[in-house]
Parts: sequence; C-alpha cells; structure tokens
Amino acid sequence: MKKLLTLFLMLCFLLGLAWALPGHQVAAQTAGNNTVGVFKTYEVAPGAALTLPVEVKGAQQLYGIDLLLEFDPTLLQVVDAEKNTPGVQVALGTFLDPGLMLFNEVDNTAGTISFAMSQVNPSEAKNGNGVLLVVTFNGLKVGVSDLKVTKLDMSTREGVAISGTAADSQVTVKVGAAAQGTVTIPTQAASGAITVPTMGSTQAATATPQPTATAVATKALMPTATAELAKPLVATQAPAQPAHTDEKPGISITLIIAIVIGIILVAAAVLLLTRNKSDPQGGKRNHRED
Repeated sequence: MKKLLTLFLMLCFLLGLAWALPGHQVAAQTAGNNTVGVFKTYEVAPGAALTLPVEVKGAQQLYGIDLLLEFDPTLLQVVDAEKNTPGVQVALGTFLDPGLMLFNEVDNTAGTISFAMSQVNPSEAKNGNGVLLVVTFNGLKVGVSDLKVTKLDMSTREGVAISGTAADSQVTVKVGAAAQGTVTIPTQAASGAITVPTMGSTQAATATPQPTATAVATKALMPTATAELAKPLVATQAPAQPAHTDEKPGISITLIIAIVIGIILVAAAVLLLTRNKSDPQGGKRNHRED
C-alpha cells in the first residue's frame, strides 16, 4: 500500500511537469504528402505560349516554401509575369497568402526558376491542394524539356521543417501542337508581398553572377548558400510572432507551479509514510500487552 501511494504521487508530479513543458518540442518534423511540382505533361508549338501551374498536393500546415524548378532553356523561355519589376518573375498562385518574398527569380540562360516566400501574421497555415506558382513558357524549338524540382524546403508557422516530395514533368515542343487557348488559372499580384531586395538565390549567385553579387553576399538574410529556408523564415517572422520569445532558455511560471505542486505532493507522501510506519508498530505493541 505504501509503495502504491508513493508511485501515485510521483506519477502526479511527472504529469505536472509534462503539462508544463511546451508541446511543440515533442515533434521535430511534420509529415504528410506535401508533393510539389508540375503534375501533368504538356505540349506547345514553337513560337507559341504555354501556361501551367506549379502545385502542392496534400499540404499539411504549410506556411513557407523554398523551391527551385529547372527547365531546358534551349527549348523553353519563361515569360515575365511582373512587367513593372526588374528581371523575370513568375506569377503567384492563390494557395499561399502574399507575405515575405525572399526571392522570385527566373534565369532564362541557366533554365531555373527560384522561388522562396513565407506567409506572415495573421495568415494561417494552409492544408490540402492548391496552386503555388503560375508559369508561362514560350516554345523555342522542337524537343522535350524536363521540368524538375531540384530543391524543395518547406516549413510550418513555427518553423518546423516539413518533409516533401518533388513531382517532375515534361514539356514537349513540337510542330502542330494544339494551341492552349484561354487560361483560367487564378493568380494574385506580387505587390501584396513584402519583397526583400537584397535577397539572391543560390543559383543566381553561382550560375549567372550579377554586379551586385558582393552586396547580396554581405546583406543576405540566409547565413549560408545551402541553408534551409525554414530557419530564415522563423527569423524573419519572429517580430510578428511574440509566442516564439517563450522558447528562450529559462523556467516558465507554469513549470514553477508544477514543481511546487510536486514538492507538496512528495512532502505529503513522506508525512503519510511516517504516520503509517509509527501507527502499525504501536498497534502491535498494544496487542502484545493484552
């Protein structure tokens, strides 16, 4: 009976500690389908335009994304979606809310589309299927171009990395390909996003150096060229999410309360054990005297 009582009180103490600890420390990664890429094959005639979506399917708690899509620049060229912005960009889909735009760059020489963006408060994390980007290509000459997602980093609102899978596709440029006709893929203006002008993609810095490459290297928010987007996303969102400040080392008020309750329970257990230890002995002595 004494052992059961002690175990019960200690269990209450441990449960109090578990309740006081932050819940987000339990999981280090969010699972799910989280497949990103182009999910159909397409055809386009030389000199014609082709608009296609870059989608996500099975998203779970998606808040920020960093991807690199590669194509054959000898067969396809990306049409600029933002005429008032220097360089070549793709259009934003409607799955994620415009937030902090780290980079949206197309290199028609290297054949790369670099895109990285995070939502910001008060936007909620997104689940399900939707369009991330809308890309318009011009066909150049006959051939088959792969569309490959060669980099894919995703994160939740709390900065937890999300595992994902790339969906690759192809665009065939051939004479006589049917015209695409009217395109009904919804997009949203990039003007709603907060752009970081000093941000440069890894590919742009290595494949096609720009005159401002030194400034980008010294002022970029990413600590290294190969750093995952999830970490800078958290760093840039921290001012808008006061909840993150609770993750600093230290003892929270809730944890202190739990420890005090645990001490009280242990003291009560000691008191009960001491009383039970003295009373039965006294009972035995009385029984012997009779």
